Amino acid sequence: MIRALTPADAPLTVRSFFEGGQPGPLTATMAHVPELLNATMPFVGTALSPAALNFREKELIILRTSVLQRCRYCVGTHSVVALQAKLSDAEIEALRSPEIPADLFSDREQVLLQWVDRLAQTAAPLTDDARKELLEHFEEHEVVDLLICSGATVMLNRYATALELPMAAAHVEVLTEKGWLG
Repeated sequence: MIRALTPADAPLTVRSFFEGGQPGPLTATMAHVPELLNATMPFVGTALSPAALNFREKELIILRTSVLQRCRYCVGTHSVVALQAKLSDAEIEALRSPEIPADLFSDREQVLLQWVDRLAQTAAPLTDDARKELLEHFEEHEVVDLLICSGATVMLNRYATALELPMAAAHVEVLTEKGWLG
């Protein structure tokens, strides 16, 4: 639908994103509007990277949100990234399923995942009880990080799904090996 730009046809103002060769499809398609690429990629890089929450917690949020949003590209990509964040195959499979077994994750992680499920599946306001439960397990700065990470993931999910972005061949290989493609 939208052509992924190459280093040869990328606008001059975004060539830095192409210095290492062909970037991923998010960058290569967003490069059609340099102003958006230049603003979005630094934000996304910060929002999805460890900050108040660690790498594992960020990947729990990103993968689970992507599953609930049915983003094939993001689920596939972040199933592989979750392996790098030291999530087990069983944990990744649980995050990819409709129901998450409680025995795989710590109490803190279970609360995080319950929040992700609420945030990714409804636009309804969250209850005071739900907020109180979250604050029993997370500090205020961690809650902010959780919310921004989840929101940025939803934005990317919608973008990747709308454009039917292709996954990297290396990711497809890992997903096939694990039986997670499809």
